Amino acid sequence: MALDRLGTTAVLETVRLVEALAEEWTAHPPAQLRAGGLGVRDLRRTARELGVDEPTVALLAEVAAAAGLLNATHGPQPVYLPTPEFDVWRRQDPAPRWAELAGAWLEMTRQPSLVSQRSDRDRVITALSPDAERGTMPALRARVLDLL
Repeated sequence: MALDRLGTTAVLETVRLVEALAEEWTAHPPAQLRAGGLGVRDLRRTARELGVDEPTVALLAEVAAAAGLLNATHGPQPVYLPTPEFDVWRRQDPAPRWAELAGAWLEMTRQPSLVSQRSDRDRVITALSPDAERGTMPALRARVLDLL
């Protein structure tokens, strides 16, 4: 019973944080770097505003983007903003909102744990950048879940 309560709390907190992330980026849209991705300063600012650490923001942003809830705008100075799908998602009950996030995480080809590490070219890997792409991640996540 306690495990169920902890799981429910974690699910609701994740849904809340994704919504808070989208609201924060609506109010203060972070710029997309020229090479793609989210700048370190914007990652830190968002973490401070949400009251979580930077790896958590990177994971939330990557999952929200994979779910189609966030994306970069097109134009001379692209920024990250919630998509129209976010508005639809936001009006749903928590269970389908969570299911959409969990499904996106399971299927996304991104590895958010690489954020802030160095790439093969000795560049810092940023959230939402092409450097965090790893095509093997969905199969790896599925195998880990099967083992659990």
